[in-house]
Amino acid sequence: MSTRSPKYPLARLSPAKDDILIIAIRRESVVTGDIKPMLEKLTALSSTRKAALEWEGTLTFVFEG
Repeated sequence: MSTRSPKYPLARLSPAKDDILIIAIRRESVVTGDIKPMLEKLTALSSTRKAALEWEGTLTFVFEG
């Protein structure tokens, strides 16, 4: 019996986390290549190591349109 090592051994993603954060990306942003709205949201979430670890495993991107 072989033992598989995890594909991403350092990931701490957990479907059991209570919080979910959904970031919607507008079609216009994709078409025009405008990353500013998404970058502003991600910058806030990763402003500190503590914040980044707090939101790890809870972030989902949704593309509108």
